[in-house]
Amino acid sequence: MGLIIGFVFLDEEARIVFAGPDTSVVGLDRGEAARALAGVSAADGREVSEPFMSVLNGQPMTGLSVPVYAEEGTRIGTMVGLLDMTSPLLNELVEQSRRLGTTGHADLVDERGWVLASTETVHLLEAGDHPDFYSRVGATREATVERVAHEADGAQANRAGT
Repeated sequence: MGLIIGFVFLDEEARIVFAGPDTSVVGLDRGEAARALAGVSAADGREVSEPFMSVLNGQPMTGLSVPVYAEEGTRIGTMVGLLDMTSPLLNELVEQSRRLGTTGHADLVDERGWVLASTETVHLLEAGDHPDFYSRVGATREATVERVAHEADGAQANRAGT
């Protein structure tokens, strides 16, 4: 499988109108997958969904969305590409950090600081352990490599509801 394993088109009510291939969308209309897709369908611009587990194979996924407009400018829905978080391409990107030395690691995070892929899987699909760093880098939207002091465990704070 590749990085993008399928797509869905959601109408204005976040209902799946069409999708492909059919097997990639099994279970996307319920549970955590439906909530994640509904979240990005409300976005005014491009958005990355919260990660969710595929009902079909139990693998972590996320959605990359873009709003779709009719010729006259009326919004008619949202196109969402389904991203396989176990893709070898993503793993290759984060594995490059192994060259940073014995303490280096890499996280691929979304705008919320949730770890989508990592060389350390302890925080996968949870809040990462460098929230201030993620926030600062997210504001500039530039890839960054730097030494970052360990902060309070974001995943623990996430579980505690703080």
